[in-house]
Amino acid sequence: AVGYYFRSVGRNWDDYVQFHPDERFMTGYIGLQLDRGYLTFTDGDEETQRQHCMAEYPNSNGVGGYFDARCSDNNPHNIGAGHYAYGTMPPFVAHWFAEFIESIRPNPNPDEPLRELYTSYDVFPLVWRTLSSIYDTLVIAICFGIGYLLRGRWTGVLAAWLYAGAVLPIQVSHYATADAMTSLWVALALFSALRAQARGRWFDYALFGAAFGAALASRFNVFPLVSAILVVTALRMLPAFERSLPNSERSRIIVQEFGGLVLAGFFTILVFRIFNPYAFVGPGFFGLMPNTRWLDDLGQARFETSPASSSPPQWQWVG
Repeated sequence: AVGYYFRSVGRNWDDYVQFHPDERFMTGYIGLQLDRGYLTFTDGDEETQRQHCMAEYPNSNGVGGYFDARCSDNNPHNIGAGHYAYGTMPPFVAHWFAEFIESIRPNPNPDEPLRELYTSYDVFPLVWRTLSSIYDTLVIAICFGIGYLLRGRWTGVLAAWLYAGAVLPIQVSHYATADAMTSLWVALALFSALRAQARGRWFDYALFGAAFGAALASRFNVFPLVSAILVVTALRMLPAFERSLPNSERSRIIVQEFGGLVLAGFFTILVFRIFNPYAFVGPGFFGLMPNTRWLDDLGQARFETSPASSSPPQWQWVG
């Protein structure tokens, strides 16, 4: 409760100005433009792309299905955003949540300012910030679970208190960006990896895969987290190499742990495919050819965060 208070107090701290450039981009150029019913291409041959989509989907103004990277109006590349380095899960969830709230509230008074609408430019960032505060409050509970698994309940309580008062998560919770959601999935993946190491149940492997897939669908640069489940699997398979172990028990250990790793991989791919669909070309669910435009975005992001980039955000690291 204390942690949630820290993360939610002063939610409209900037009085609708939106100082954070990533937040302004992800809300105004992405979240509010999703599923809008028409396409705007910002890279490549715009006319060729438009002709292709109109030929494929003449009855919907060229707008294709959810998994069609070339013609979906949920793909940032097709709604005027251009370069987009983050995952699509954070804006998708915020967009769906804002539309849900607006669908269940009474119809606004015609004289009511546009600012009161949850899907307006002013209020939508506040909706997303609300979600950010909820995401990071859940991380507090996961911190308790991790501490409990490692050292017992009092370590869990201490970990939860320390994270509840940590400054950076409190700051991040006041922004409509991908960071708070990513933290939630990363924390859940680590918690699941610890449970898998302690118990070796397939459910924990599957939970790791789902959380890891969601983390990748939020920010792909958390990919090194895959090492956690690889280490866990290797540790749990070590007894299989004991020479005195019966062959039947050796086979059981290998099947159990390797099967868990395969299950984790399956759920990682499944969740990533659903919530970051434009990493692949489509147009259907099983169209798993990598999308070169998405790969180009990753390469551009890698350059922009390297010493080779001279953009102002990188100046703080010089020297």
